[in-house]
Amino acid sequence: VTLNNVTLRDNSAISSSAGIYSWYSTLIFNDCLLENNAAIEPGDWDDSWSGLIMSYYGDITINNCSVNDNESESGGIITNYYGPVSITGSDFNNNTGLLTAYGSDVSVTNSTFTNNHNGLSVYQITIENETIPSSLSVQGSLFQDNYNCIDSSWGEECTGTALFTSNISSILIGSSTFDGNYQGLVASGENTIGLISDCIFENHIGVVDSWGD
Repeated sequence: VTLNNVTLRDNSAISSSAGIYSWYSTLIFNDCLLENNAAIEPGDWDDSWSGLIMSYYGDITINNCSVNDNESESGGIITNYYGPVSITGSDFNNNTGLLTAYGSDVSVTNSTFTNNHNGLSVYQITIENETIPSSLSVQGSLFQDNYNCIDSSWGEECTGTALFTSNISSILIGSSTFDGNYQGLVASGENTIGLISDCIFENHIGVVDSWGD
């Protein structure tokens, strides 16, 4: 499925996918506007996933798009299982989350991510004893002011990570700037950080963190 110069705006759904729900399909977005869509689970238990796009066993390509003001109670506004994701020349602004990918190779090039509550999260996943690896490549991109602060009984609490990875096989980051996020990069578990080069990390509470081996 290829969408050229398409606007997805002001859609809502209970629990999942206010825009597109896809199985075994290739999704290509060219010069699109994806704006003000929301997936919210009503009641006391938040169980919504993917405010805009949910994909299983398929490819997602986003070229020269603007993705603004979309909302998901949990997960990303784009959630992908078991397929590659490519983002090129696109702007993501003021979304509650960005991309959550499981068992996916994620590539980001010449794109801008600003004022989002959270960033890109990429996970290795195991299904029926089969491990599906993931990787992340980020080149020539800007991650700026991605965080969320709330008032709690402890005072003001802030969260937000530009890039989060868990047990993925490869991380390559080059010629990119991370400025004013709550955290720049968090690598959890057994990640292989192949190369971080020609990057700027500044004005974060945490910059590069790792848990596990």
